[in-house]
Amino acid sequence: MWEYLIQMDVELFRWINQRWTSPWADGFLSLISDFNTMKWVLLPVLVGVAIWGGLRGRLMLGLMLAALVIGDAGINWAIKRTVNRPRPYQGLEDVRRVEWDRQAWGPKITVVSKQPWERGRSMTSGHVCNNVALAFLASLFFAPWGRLVWIWAGLIAYSRVYTADHYPSDVVASFFVATAYTAGICCVAQFLWQHYGSRYFPNAHARHPRLYERLF
Repeated sequence: MWEYLIQMDVELFRWINQRWTSPWADGFLSLISDFNTMKWVLLPVLVGVAIWGGLRGRLMLGLMLAALVIGDAGINWAIKRTVNRPRPYQGLEDVRRVEWDRQAWGPKITVVSKQPWERGRSMTSGHVCNNVALAFLASLFFAPWGRLVWIWAGLIAYSRVYTADHYPSDVVASFFVATAYTAGICCVAQFLWQHYGSRYFPNAHARHPRLYERLF
C-alpha cells in the first residue's frame, strides 16, 4: 500500500511537472515561487497592513512573525531534517526544473537527474507552510476578503510542484502542519490576551476583550 501511494505521488508529480505545462505557466509559476523576487512585492503590502490595518493588522503581523519563528524555523525545519526526503530533482531521473532567472527576467528550464549528494529538504515545504499561515491569519482577521489569500497559498503550493522543488504529498502535508501550528499559536495568543491583557494593556483590552471570536 505504501509503495502504491509513493508511486501515485511520483506519477502526479510527473503530470504536473512535465505534461501540464505551458510557456506562460513556466514564467508565472517560477516567478511567484522565487521568494527573492516576490519579497519586493510582499514587503510594501506588509508595511501597508502595519500602517493602515489598525490593531487587527498589527496583531496579524505579530502572529505571522511567531509562525515564522515557531513554525518555519522550528517545526518545519525539524521535519525537514528528520524526514530528509530528497527533492524531486534530487531523487528522480529526467526532471524538468523550472527556475526564475532574475538577470534575464524570465524562466530558466533545465532537465536534471538524481543529485544524491544534496541533503533532502522536500518534506515539508517552507514556502507552503508560510503562505498557509498567512492565509489562515488573513482569514481570521480580515474576513471575508482575507480568505482570498487562500487562492495565493494554493498557487504557491502548485508552483512548488511545477518547479520540481516538492512532491504533491509534500505540499499537502505542509498544509496540515501549517494549519495546526498556526491555530495553536492563535489559541495561545487568545489565552494570554484574556488572562494578562487587562494587566499590561488595559485600554486596548477594554476595547477588545477577545482578540477574535473563533478560529473556524
